[in-house]
Amino acid sequence: RGGNPTPTLPEREGEKAPPLGAGGASGALYHFNPLIIIELTGNLHFEAVVICFLFLAYRSLSKIKSPLRRFGKVFSVKKTSSSTQNLTPKSPLRKGEGTFYKNLIAPLRKGEGTFYKNLIAPVRKGEGTFCKNLIAPLRKGERTFYKNLIAPLRKGEGTFCKNLIAPLLRGGVDAGLFLSAFFFACAVSTKMLPLILMPLIVKQLGLKKGLIYASIVGIFTLLFFVPFIDTLLSEKLFSSINLYFQKFEFNASIYYLVREIGFKLLGYNIIGTAGKVMAFLIFGGIVFISWKSKNLFNGALGVLTLYFAMATTVHPWYVSTLVAITIFSKFRYPIVWSYLIFLSYATYQTNLYQENLWLVFVEYSAVLGVIIYEWKSHKIIKENK
Repeated sequence: RGGNPTPTLPEREGEKAPPLGAGGASGALYHFNPLIIIELTGNLHFEAVVICFLFLAYRSLSKIKSPLRRFGKVFSVKKTSSSTQNLTPKSPLRKGEGTFYKNLIAPLRKGEGTFYKNLIAPVRKGEGTFCKNLIAPLRKGERTFYKNLIAPLRKGEGTFCKNLIAPLLRGGVDAGLFLSAFFFACAVSTKMLPLILMPLIVKQLGLKKGLIYASIVGIFTLLFFVPFIDTLLSEKLFSSINLYFQKFEFNASIYYLVREIGFKLLGYNIIGTAGKVMAFLIFGGIVFISWKSKNLFNGALGVLTLYFAMATTVHPWYVSTLVAITIFSKFRYPIVWSYLIFLSYATYQTNLYQENLWLVFVEYSAVLGVIIYEWKSHKIIKENK
């Protein structure tokens, strides 16, 4: 299907947001991207969890009934006529043949096999340690977790519900907004990167609703961190951020240029000073892009691209967030970047992990070229409309 949706958040009461999802070709850009397969599916980086929570947050905010319905079209198969189906040979599974069928499927259907007897049958009968200690108490409404958390929420009782949820809903806070903020807080609690999207969301929602959204996100994030709070938490958190910006360096772009200038002019690595200045520039750039952006996904691409361009460290899996967002946008440079960033793996071929800066130059020169080309192309199209 031609064209790609570029949805924005609804700004007026009752206005429906465009569908979340991408057509077959756009969805495949994410599903079958080697970077996604290797780094998120293979190496299990937490960017996958962040992406999931962010899209759940958008789904809740836009009140879409089926957020994955268009993703599913990537794998959809057209229905054939009955005459065509009769000509199609049946597979070994349909015939009840094959080693896989005989050893796994058939025993399950007959109620036989070790797997069925030890796991499926006890659960169906209400027996077994797993069922007795977890499933059965939950079904009966027992257990501390159910009594203290689930039951009060369902009845509208409990300190958390009475003091936070009920007043917000009575005060006119939309349930979708509240649920979206919860999912966004989950993303922030997984990795802090989504926080840089908050100014953009406030702009898209409007100041009043945006500040309410940000407040709910802040409350939930604090609640998630409560079990881990100690006297050294804040100190360790900020020291980690400081360490990231002023000590680590890998596969950077603008920072490497600044570092080279420092070596030429001052004779030493200026990461200690440059890191602070670049962090300030990132903040200012995020606010500017968020204020100017009219589209949520294009704005998110701009914010994250600026952040990664100015960062001192850009690991390959960082780009996966851009790949996920770009399928809802008109830009495709993150796809190019996701292939070129594999050049950074050359660093691990040496025992001293020495980067080949020529490969870094090739990577970012190509990405910059695609960004300029796409930006000019879309600008020309917009002017001709």
